[in-house]
Amino acid sequence: MSTLDDSPGRTNSGSARPSAAPAAPHPRSPADDVPRLPEAEPADATEQEWREWIGRRNRRAARSVVRRAESILLERYGLEDLLAAFTLLKDASQQCNLKLHTVADAVVRVSGPESGCKDWFPGRDHPLPPPLNMLGSREVRRSAPQSEVLDAALGQMLRVAGADAGHVHLVEAGMRRLSRSTGLDEPFADYAAFTQGEEAAWDRAANEARQITVPAAPASDLFTRAASRAMAHNGTLACHCLPLASGHDEALAVMTAHYRRPLSDPLPRARLKTMEELGAQVGAWLSWHRHTVVLDALEYLHHRASED
Repeated sequence: MSTLDDSPGRTNSGSARPSAAPAAPHPRSPADDVPRLPEAEPADATEQEWREWIGRRNRRAARSVVRRAESILLERYGLEDLLAAFTLLKDASQQCNLKLHTVADAVVRVSGPESGCKDWFPGRDHPLPPPLNMLGSREVRRSAPQSEVLDAALGQMLRVAGADAGHVHLVEAGMRRLSRSTGLDEPFADYAAFTQGEEAAWDRAANEARQITVPAAPASDLFTRAASRAMAHNGTLACHCLPLASGHDEALAVMTAHYRRPLSDPLPRARLKTMEELGAQVGAWLSWHRHTVVLDALEYLHHRASED
């Protein structure tokens, strides 16, 4: 049976579209904008059948948000075809050192520019990034690429948690997308590439914005059949999930530490407190990144499309 730790939780809140200063953008539409992963998990599948199912769901998940973003851009800018829309997304991602999926998610998530407006976000400020002193002895520039920050954050979380394997999921397009990992086998990484709803403990940790400890995985009811199979294949017997959220904002990412042994005792409260502070600090940095670097990519995309 899994347990939830009693560390302080956080509540979710929304905020308005950026104007003169960065703020959380409006969602584009209700929940029917969220892609659904394909077909139910196969029961009693062979290893080959299971891997094929994982491949199908990952391809659909990766394509779904990109296709929606392409359709939005095609209509908004009167582009020639979907290839032109894809080129805009790709150019913006390369210009701002972002994953294509992240730019596509922003196009879908953020309200579009005012009709005829030269800038998508007129008068937007560019505040300095928040501090990252919780990342331990590693020297990470506050303006470092997101991948570098997440690698350092994961390493620090694993040190505090006393684990040697783990991963980071970003919350994008109504799903959790695997961004960074260490010490995990390929079948697990394939399964964890995209998860949705409450397939796994990290999904619930992100949804509820609170830490979750699973002392006996993969038998826990916090994992679906496919998630349990992936955990067992990886040799994971317990895990701890840490949401990355700033203040009372929703989680923008979630980190998970994997243990090769069951956890017979709860994690010490001092460690939970340290991880909570780490999650809040990295969450604040991710919020800054989403409202500066990611919006810079949208602005670049808007200018390119308007010029064409």
